[in-house]
Amino acid sequence: MGTMIHLSVGNLEIDWGKNRGFTDHSPIYQPKDATSVPSWYVKDHEKNDDSWTLFAEYNEGYSSPLWKVIERLNLLGYTLRAIQKQYDQDIAEYNFDDESVTPSFEMLKELFTRCDVSMLMDDERKIKRELDKDFIQQLLLLLKDRAKEFEDYLPHIFEGEYERIAPYTLLYLFSFNQTALELPIRWDFDGLVQSGWAPRNEFIKPLDQSNRFLIVTEGSSDASIIKHAFSILRPHVQDFFSYVDMKEGYPFTGTGNVINFVKGLISIGVQNNVIVVFDNDAEGVASYKKCIELNVPLNMRIIKLPDLAAFLQFDTVGPEGDHKSDINGKAAAIECYLDTGETPKVRWTNFNVQQQTYQGALIAKDDHKRVFLS
Repeated sequence: MGTMIHLSVGNLEIDWGKNRGFTDHSPIYQPKDATSVPSWYVKDHEKNDDSWTLFAEYNEGYSSPLWKVIERLNLLGYTLRAIQKQYDQDIAEYNFDDESVTPSFEMLKELFTRCDVSMLMDDERKIKRELDKDFIQQLLLLLKDRAKEFEDYLPHIFEGEYERIAPYTLLYLFSFNQTALELPIRWDFDGLVQSGWAPRNEFIKPLDQSNRFLIVTEGSSDASIIKHAFSILRPHVQDFFSYVDMKEGYPFTGTGNVINFVKGLISIGVQNNVIVVFDNDAEGVASYKKCIELNVPLNMRIIKLPDLAAFLQFDTVGPEGDHKSDINGKAAAIECYLDTGETPKVRWTNFNVQQQTYQGALIAKDDHKRVFLS
């Protein structure tokens, strides 16, 4: 018979695998998401008797709330646009003579937005094998007068040999429902480990390098700040981003060297996803403009730190004393964006001919960085 594993929204199974035939869902999790999850098995089944029930056995698996999984799916390339395209392709495979019997993605989105997802955590419904049909019946009732139109279609979303809706499409549909965002997305992979079909490290593993983004900055200070910011604001996706190795000293400090590095990456046809980040000061903006004029491949993005309203009236000091000045595009290095609790001030320095504006630098910027990193 073999061993089955499932990807589930709560207790609702949306994907399954068996023995060596399964989809690797580990990229939508981090290793720390491994925990005890339920695996559902047949209980009290008699031959030629269709009244069998299920019971849950708890083993190691993955579990993470839907909202975190969706953010990881986005970084894996499963954006809303890609998901809608996937749905259209799935529908095309049905080969229905009458396209009107299949609801549009927007219609399904509306249904999932309105449905009651609390039943997905109902163990009793799962035990009695009523969860799938109850949830589908709810979707049909939400369609009201149009229910008959789709009554042959909706059951096939979740069950039977006509499964056509990709599991990540279903996760996106659930994500439109605000009450579903905390639902656990579970993957009960341990059955394959225990039965010897796959080693544990095939499931509990770091994100593959091919799914990561290399961040290139003007210096080691910028990289360490961005890395620390991810650990504070988006720890559930921080493993998607890697940085230039700084153990032996940052290899290309300064905007000029970054431009040459970008040219080198383009010339060798780098396959990694690369994000090049420039400061929002005079030198950074000048280099940013040079880079975006290059023949940048699709797997590379050139960006600069954004203009902020808070920078329109920023404390500055120059030859003519203290003033409130606009530092956007002139002096907004990455340290200016940090909320360190200290009062920041920029000192005007040299004139940038390319930008026809003065370059400025944050006074005691290393102190602001130190406070932030601590």
